[in-house]
Amino acid sequence: MSHAATGAFVTFSESDGGFWLRWWPSEQRSTLYGISKSWPEAMVNVRSWLGAVRRDHSAPDLWAEIAKGQAIPGAADSPEYRKKFSAEELKLLESGLADIERYISTTQPLDPAAKQQVSKRFAYLLDAAKQGARKIDWLNIFVGQVVNMISNGLLDPEFYGSIMTHATMALNAVFQLGVKLLS
Repeated sequence: MSHAATGAFVTFSESDGGFWLRWWPSEQRSTLYGISKSWPEAMVNVRSWLGAVRRDHSAPDLWAEIAKGQAIPGAADSPEYRKKFSAEELKLLESGLADIERYISTTQPLDPAAKQQVSKRFAYLLDAAKQGARKIDWLNIFVGQVVNMISNGLLDPEFYGSIMTHATMALNAVFQLGVKLLS
């Protein structure tokens, strides 16, 4: 991910069952690297990175918006999501993604080029699921794509919570996000 306005970035890759991260800026103002053994541990580094970006660049409060929509990011830790999507789930996912894309396109002021970029992101998300991504990995990709669209200026940062709330409802048929995470 990168923050277009400042050139700040954070990159992820899988490493021995965990995640290898590299980010800039950091609290120490240098490029840092690290291995996280779990997604929550990786998020500690991402939050630190977000804090450094926030300190360096005043923008609408993406961090507050991220805190509002925790159902989907929180679901990534559920062991039941370690399987790939079934054929039926892929159909439901395709419908849910189309609904989320429509929601974004009708509630955000997007020019034709931005609409095309959003459409490409959603095509990528569907393709990742069809190519065999595990549900847990797909949820992480989904959240990353939404954050990336915001950090690249395609979407308003204050819209994050609204997107994630809508996505929770639109994807509930596949993930049962509302039922399982509230109990």
